Amino acid sequence: MENQTVVAEGVLGEPKSIPGGVIYPLVDGTGSIPLVFWDRSVTGEERDALDKGIRVRVNAPVGLYKGSPQLVPSDVGGFQVLE
Repeated sequence: MENQTVVAEGVLGEPKSIPGGVIYPLVDGTGSIPLVFWDRSVTGEERDALDKGIRVRVNAPVGLYKGSPQLVPSDVGGFQVLE
């Protein structure tokens, strides 16, 4: 599944700052997956619409970090805030 692009929809959990970016848990009815926004790809200004409890649709490749899957949008076009 690594490097396969998927479309996922869910609600953002509590963000966690990491060096060079931020991670939100993306939660749906089946579980949770980390959603990673790197500053070099999606700036803080572009992430301003995001917050805990916001529903989003993400179109991103699956990456692996220490053997666990995560979604990593390549740019601001990789996610959409839903009403």
